[in-house]
Amino acid sequence: MTRKTKTAHDELIEATKVVNDAKELFEQNVVKLQETVELLKQAEKEEQDHLVSIKEKIDAILAEENMFAGLRLTTEDISNIVKVAIENKEPISIKYVLYFNE
Repeated sequence: MTRKTKTAHDELIEATKVVNDAKELFEQNVVKLQETVELLKQAEKEEQDHLVSIKEKIDAILAEENMFAGLRLTTEDISNIVKVAIENKEPISIKYVLYFNE
């Protein structure tokens, strides 16, 4: 029985196949990643659009019922908020924002 030895040329061909296979898998994964990113962007936009729609409906109901949804702040409240903002050196946002319960 003779043992067949690989030549450098054979090893180069085999290594080239492995590299080409890896390159193909990488390219497939890049495409899948791009598709996933696009799906996430679309889902985020749909969620944002949905939240805007809900907010508009709530605003319409509040206007129709002559109601207010938000914060009523006293001078002391405002003073405390300003004090915290100065101490933390960060802006404080007080908004009417809707979130999904999770």
